[in-house]
Amino acid sequence: MCLDILVGKTPEVYIDQIRGNDIYGKLEYFNPTGSIKDRAAQYVIRNLLDKKKITSETKIIESSSGNFGVSLAYFCKKYGLQFSCVIDPKILSINKKILKAYGANLIEVKDKDKHNNYLSARLSKVQEFVSNNQNSYWVNQYENPLVQEAYSFSIGKEIMDMKCDMVFVAVSSCGTIVGINNYLKKQKSKTKVIGVDVKGSIIFSDYSKERFIPGIGSNRKSKILNIDDINGFELVSEIEAIKTCHELVSRYSLVLGGSSGAVYLGVKNYLLKHPEIKNKKILCIFADGGYKYMDTIYIDL
Repeated sequence: MCLDILVGKTPEVYIDQIRGNDIYGKLEYFNPTGSIKDRAAQYVIRNLLDKKKITSETKIIESSSGNFGVSLAYFCKKYGLQFSCVIDPKILSINKKILKAYGANLIEVKDKDKHNNYLSARLSKVQEFVSNNQNSYWVNQYENPLVQEAYSFSIGKEIMDMKCDMVFVAVSSCGTIVGINNYLKKQKSKTKVIGVDVKGSIIFSDYSKERFIPGIGSNRKSKILNIDDINGFELVSEIEAIKTCHELVSRYSLVLGGSSGAVYLGVKNYLLKHPEIKNKKILCIFADGGYKYMDTIYIDL
C-alpha cells in the first residue's frame, strides 16, 4: 500500500475563541508516520532521487531527536535506501522501536555538551560517518534548502489557502517556520508568522538549560532563521506547555505532542500581551500527536 498520497493536506479544526479571536489547529499527526516531518522527508528523498544526487547505493544519514528520523526511515525503506539515524538517550523508546522496524541503522551518542544536551555530539557523529563513507548523504534538516522548500510548497500553500491572519509555529531545526514564512512572503500574504520556543533554548534567547520536550528548541542558534524576517516570537515554560497538553485533552479531546502544547500556550500568552489583537483567525501548527508520549508528557493523567 502506498501512503505517499496521504502526506499533507492535513485537517484544520476549530478549537475555541481566545480573547475574541478564533483559534484553529492544523493536525499534522494525520501524515503517514504521525508528524509534520513526513512532508520534508518525502520531498527531500524524492528530489534527490529524481535529480540523481543519490542512488540505491548511497548511505543516507541524519541526526534526529525522533520524528524526522522516523519519517526518513519510512521513506528510505520505501525507496530501498540505506538509512542511519544518529540518536541520543532522550529519544522516546517507541520511536527507537519504529526506527528499527523500518530498518534504520541506529547510532547512539552518550556524551552531553556544555548545554547539557546531545546535539553537538550527534552532529560530530554525523561528520565522522560522512568522512568514513564516501558514498553518503547527510540530509541536514538544520540547513538543507530542500527541507525549507518542502514546507513552502506543502504546508505553506495550505496555510495560504486558509486565509488566516496569524500562524504560530514551534521552532527547533527551523526548517518548518522558514519554509512557511518564505512561501507566505513570496505570495505577499498578510498572514503573520509567530515562532514559539521553550525557555532554555537559545534560538531566540541567550539563556540555555537542559530541556526535555522533544521537537522544540535547540542549544544552538539557527543558521537559516533570520528573526527579523518573522513577525514575532513567544517563549514558554516546558512545565506549562505540558499542563497545556493536558488541558487540550480534557477540554477538546486533542491528544497532542509537547511542541503542540507549547504552541497553544504561546498563542494564549501572546494574545494576553497584545490585547489590541481582536477578531482574528489564528492557526496553530500541531506538529504531531500525543500517543507516543503517554509515558512522559501524559504519565500523570
